[in-house]
Amino acid sequence: MDRMQSCLTEIDAFLAVGDIAKAKSLLRRLPLTKISRANLAHFAKTARRCGLPELSLRILSPIVRPKHALLRPANTGEMAEYSAALVRVGAVVEAENILSTLNPGRCPDALLFQCYALMTKWNYRDTIPLLKRFLLVGLPTRDEVLGKLNLAAALVHERDWKEAASLLEHLREKTKSLGWMGLTGSAWELTAQFHYFRGEFGSAQSAVQEAKHLLNASPNLDSFFVKKWEALIEASTSSSSDRFEKTLKVREEAVYRRHWETIRDVDRHLAILQKDAVLWMKVYFGTPSEAFRQRLFLDSGFPLQRTNHYLWKPGPEMESTLDLRSPEFCEFRGINLSLLLALSSDFYRSFTVAHLHNSIHPDQYYNLETSPSRIHQAMSQLRRALKSSKVPLKVDCTGGHYKISEQGRVSIHVSDRSLKTHANPPHWGKILEFAKRGEFNSRELSKFIGISPRTTIRLLGTLNDEGRVIKAGVGKATRYSVKLK
Repeated sequence: MDRMQSCLTEIDAFLAVGDIAKAKSLLRRLPLTKISRANLAHFAKTARRCGLPELSLRILSPIVRPKHALLRPANTGEMAEYSAALVRVGAVVEAENILSTLNPGRCPDALLFQCYALMTKWNYRDTIPLLKRFLLVGLPTRDEVLGKLNLAAALVHERDWKEAASLLEHLREKTKSLGWMGLTGSAWELTAQFHYFRGEFGSAQSAVQEAKHLLNASPNLDSFFVKKWEALIEASTSSSSDRFEKTLKVREEAVYRRHWETIRDVDRHLAILQKDAVLWMKVYFGTPSEAFRQRLFLDSGFPLQRTNHYLWKPGPEMESTLDLRSPEFCEFRGINLSLLLALSSDFYRSFTVAHLHNSIHPDQYYNLETSPSRIHQAMSQLRRALKSSKVPLKVDCTGGHYKISEQGRVSIHVSDRSLKTHANPPHWGKILEFAKRGEFNSRELSKFIGISPRTTIRLLGTLNDEGRVIKAGVGKATRYSVKLK
């Protein structure tokens, strides 16, 4: 074992016990110029686990996205790690495009990273077969346990009670016997979720206390998530007038932490518990994930009037309404309009440069050197256009993350992107015609339609998210069929 590999193994040991700060400190001391090709993927993985995905991209981009042909092109493991880092920075579309070309037989982690991409869209249903396939591979014990924890989370989210109960019991016993108290705490936190969603609040509270005992000193998000479930259990069981106080404090902490998905999830629970149709509509229209919206409908438990539009108020008050697709916005074309639509697609999160690059340049690679400057320039152009046209909106930037806000009392008209009763997607007629032959892969469809393979993969991904096509298999074995209504 060389010196660099030894250092990476030492850092991995700190990560295993949850000491991310120590691991990150040691990683930053390593001389990047002395990382051998053999250690590149390991270094990138360690950097990603330390919360430094940009560093992973910087190390791997000369191999995965070389300016000139290499004698040794990127291998499957390097491409998989590059994709995982892309997911972390927000370039999910590009990551999924790469992962769809990889052979999981050579790199089982590619299956896990596909799951990570799906989870950013709350699509836990499609992670279940991928995780089960991942767990069939002979994995190191820790990787196996982490895979099972992800599977348990997906089973709980999809309300597969029987399989989830059995797996959670196994995980609690396994992690405890191995002395992995942090992972035991995570298993108890998932157990609390299991009982909470079944309405078994006494058992949920007991599980929370177990998790709290094991994770209370954790420096990462684990103890924060336990706090969230403890607050929601109290909100669900208490009859006091201040029963939502702890939940609201968790929301405040999530805002401080900039943990957007917790803010969204807390609003989801508050809307359901309080039977608040106004908040429910905000959560629904403010979330681009169709999987999340479907779950929101299933869990509602109170009557709602379906509508296909919503007025979003970025500020506390409103006086006028803006429709970004109306004729008065005709001057906002090209990148300006694409940026406005991207920034208004999600009410909760702020957007990374990589996320915005994926949104407005979906056919182009994210380049760590040039893409940020392109987005910054596009944002400057958008700000000038908003100012010159006297549109009362502004774009804020905090820590490299962009978010739209108002400069006057204004609301933005948002349409339901899931209601597509009047328009078919591009090339839908040709896809239906081609699908009559049976199952097909992206390469076959690309040749039939006459569009690029990357555009075809992205189109099929969108159609799969919308439920129009069914995806089976992974990597080069992926096949598609049209879903019959």
